Amino acid sequence: MAFNKAVRNRNQLVRFENVSAQGEVAAADSADASVVVLTNAKFALVVRRITCNVYTAAAQTVTFQSDGAGGDPVFTFTPGTVVGPYTIDYGELGYQLPAGEGLEIHLAAAGNGFVYVAEVYRIPVSTMTPEQMNA
Repeated sequence: MAFNKAVRNRNQLVRFENVSAQGEVAAADSADASVVVLTNAKFALVVRRITCNVYTAAAQTVTFQSDGAGGDPVFTFTPGTVVGPYTIDYGELGYQLPAGEGLEIHLAAAGNGFVYVAEVYRIPVSTMTPEQMNA
């Protein structure tokens, strides 16, 4: 496993593993879609940047959120009639989702067609064995 970046946080070395994703949502889609799935509750995702390029706009809300109960919203936008790029940038430290929760796209309804790039990193949030680090 290759880690892309390591930073010191309160005398502890925290490793950021790049798990970024990209994809497309068709205008006909109306179901939630996973962006990054997290299978180990000892990790958390940190979202640094999400960019969407809308090519079919509708007045339906698009939300990037955690896939846990209640869905912690990370980025919400409503294109309306405006096609083009929509971006949220949380900077170097990013926005941390709750431990064990992945990132998903929640669509209020069909109508928006877009491609996205999500810069996401996985970090350990509790003590783990080497085997758990590779999960």
